[in-house]
Amino acid sequence: MILLLAVAAVLCAFPVRGADRPSHPPSASARARGSAEPYEYFETARRKEADEEWRAAARYYRRLVNDYPDSELAPDAQFRLGYCLEQSGRLYDAFQAYRELLRRYPGKGNLGEILERKLVIGRAYLEGRRRPFLFLRLRSGLPVAAEIFQSILETAVFSDVSPEAQYGLGMVRFRQGRYEEAEIEFEKVLSRYSLSELVPDALFKLGLCAYERALRADYDQFFVERAARWFETFLRRHPDHPRREEAGTKLADLLGRRAESLYRIGRFYQRRGRPEGARIYYQEVVRDYPETSRAVDARKRLAEMERTGK
Repeated sequence: MILLLAVAAVLCAFPVRGADRPSHPPSASARARGSAEPYEYFETARRKEADEEWRAAARYYRRLVNDYPDSELAPDAQFRLGYCLEQSGRLYDAFQAYRELLRRYPGKGNLGEILERKLVIGRAYLEGRRRPFLFLRLRSGLPVAAEIFQSILETAVFSDVSPEAQYGLGMVRFRQGRYEEAEIEFEKVLSRYSLSELVPDALFKLGLCAYERALRADYDQFFVERAARWFETFLRRHPDHPRREEAGTKLADLLGRRAESLYRIGRFYQRRGRPEGARIYYQEVVRDYPETSRAVDARKRLAEMERTGK
């Protein structure tokens, strides 16, 4: 008996883990007949949240949803759970919580607000932000960003945040070096969200995608002309855009390289004693790329051919 009393005294001297939780977990009978327990959970969670005790608040919200999934408070608790997880730095878990809210409680909650929170998380993964209070960047940022942006578009193609989600998906593919896929996503920004403020940036990125593909293909004419077309459209429609100089520089580079390629073909024909073939390529350089240095050289060659006949 003395030994039992001693053990009890020792146990009482230490706090019980989880002592901040309600002391009486809901029973099956309580769930069946309804009780005040979910309201107590919710109010406690809100107090914890007000004090920025995010993890504790999340614990109460999760318990409410798990123990009382049919409660009128459950949808709001599921949303608050996601928000608290987000604030505590558990971004992917927060995204899962928001997605679960849409799955378990369709039509409940503010859809615009839910999609906005998912978009914020998607941005964080796209930009590779550091986790709060840690020196490590978010792991596997781009694949997770793509998953989040796709989930937004699958839920609502034409919501307020859909244009940015579509553009973000294009940026993921661009940063992954998957330029052909990126072009497809950026073109959807133009076709689906033609009034979006992201259209100019999507146009510029389309030019960059084709530019990168031209580099990979040793300045293949198809990709050079494709990139030039996008950059020219961008500069014509948005002459005051902050990236106009970059677009102009890349456009000049593309045109210069294309003119160089045509000029060399002309020189090849001329050296082989085939002036008619050479003349065709020199004339193309002068006609299509008049601002390039090779246009000057091509004019000289054409004048020389007129003079000498070869």
